[in-house]
Amino acid sequence: MSAKITKITTTLFLMFSGLIIAQQSLGNAFSTTEKIVLHTNATTLVSGETLYYKLYCQDAQNKPGQLSKIAYVCLVDSQRNTVFIQKLYLENGVAQGDFFVPSSLTSGSYKLVGYTKWMTGQPKVNYPQLDVAIVNPFAPADKAGSELSFKTMRLSSAKAAIAPKKSSWATREKVELGISVPSKGHYSLSVRRKDSLFMLFPEMSASAQNTFVLSESTVLPELRGESISGKVSSKSGNSVKGVTVSLSFPGKDFTTKVIDTRPDGSFTFTLDKPYFQQDAIVQVGGANRQDYLLVLDKLPQPDFSRFEFQAFPVTASAKNAIAQRAVATQIENAYFARKKDSIPAFASKSAFYAPSGTVFKLDEYTRFPTFAETLTEVVEGTFYTKNGDKYSVSVRENILGYDPVGGSMVIVDGIWLPDPTELFDYPAKNIDRITAIPGTYYLGSQGFNGLVSVQTKDGNYEPKSKGDFIRNEKLPRPFPAKRYFAPDHAAPTDRRIPDYRYQLAWIPDFSGDEPTIGFYASDVKGVFEAVLEGVSEEGTPVFATAEFEVK
Repeated sequence: MSAKITKITTTLFLMFSGLIIAQQSLGNAFSTTEKIVLHTNATTLVSGETLYYKLYCQDAQNKPGQLSKIAYVCLVDSQRNTVFIQKLYLENGVAQGDFFVPSSLTSGSYKLVGYTKWMTGQPKVNYPQLDVAIVNPFAPADKAGSELSFKTMRLSSAKAAIAPKKSSWATREKVELGISVPSKGHYSLSVRRKDSLFMLFPEMSASAQNTFVLSESTVLPELRGESISGKVSSKSGNSVKGVTVSLSFPGKDFTTKVIDTRPDGSFTFTLDKPYFQQDAIVQVGGANRQDYLLVLDKLPQPDFSRFEFQAFPVTASAKNAIAQRAVATQIENAYFARKKDSIPAFASKSAFYAPSGTVFKLDEYTRFPTFAETLTEVVEGTFYTKNGDKYSVSVRENILGYDPVGGSMVIVDGIWLPDPTELFDYPAKNIDRITAIPGTYYLGSQGFNGLVSVQTKDGNYEPKSKGDFIRNEKLPRPFPAKRYFAPDHAAPTDRRIPDYRYQLAWIPDFSGDEPTIGFYASDVKGVFEAVLEGVSEEGTPVFATAEFEVK
């Protein structure tokens, strides 16, 4: 079976290579150029504020890129250390995220970097870098800044405009902006108060591009979805080729994947559907799995050694502005519980084997105290055998003349149990349902004589297996889409809650359908700037600004 899988994999790889080469000769039919465009709500932030960003993955014509389905954004400090890495699902080449600036970060110059996985494997890549200044009013800066005077280097798009309905508004009054764009597209709208810290770094968006060349890198793009990789090594000198490895995201909405390692012991799981739960179990299967060591790869990241950081631009002259923003952020964060962003509920996913199998909901039957009794008395067509102190579970096939060899695959809350013995000590009262699937069942590279899926009531089964062959970890998950908090000062419940927002609005998914955008001013007075950025459906970059005052 392993040899067949290897031949199939080789064939698909050659087909993919031929597809890339053929499509390179077709010109615009399929662009092998990937370009990352990144912009933020601000380039200078005070501890306690939130950095919002939007990312576009595009081809050479500024259209949504067709290669990667996953992008990454990281913040790098002046010592070239990574502050955070966020993984993002690309929806039609677009993603958005945010980062709360903690007081643990020192004042200084930082860079926000966007990239895709395959870019990290290229010999020379210019990564999009945004210079960001972070001011920590609770700790001194490492170096004193120099007085700098910057102005924006971006010009408004001729076909896009922002038109405030009035030039000034009262505090907590509803602000209305007329928005005109050349056509529908992917845009973001940021409305933020201007002060001496507002634009210390000039460029609010950055882009970089590189051509994908298959022969120059062993890192392939995440073409079909998110990839999770690692490597298996042998403690006893056994071959690491064709070792079975499984990945499980356990719970009520679980998934399970099984693959074999490459000749060097490496493996890569591809998730073609979004999964946001962090808890994951990766393990080696087989009878001798205790002889192997399993290690997961870290998230890909570029080489930061050549990054050059600008001088920290904040000086003592900005003391008043820093103090005002620090007070405002502390007041806002004190009422965090009343001003939370929300994450839309994730859609429930059917089990990977659905709709196959017969489901036995145990509450509809007489309850038995042990798993062995439940399997025998309730789950028709299944049986177990015992050899010494080891158990195996099998599903009968009712086809005449069919003689199954080997046991069935047993999973509990999505976790594969290569040795199901531990399940026979598990209290049956905690089991909600059991699904049995007869016949030969293939999952990834492995075939089993049927499948038995056990789902517990709480969906939190913990396997008893321990060792270097199994890892129970919280994997970095893609950043989920959010609905950002927006106060409604027309509602009586908000009237007694302080509102010291410097960021009046951050709308990362504006499509251009609405000619007017409305939001409420805060208790903060001053001049505010609205910035519209994005790309039209035709691939035209769009940028427009407008100012208004809150008195």
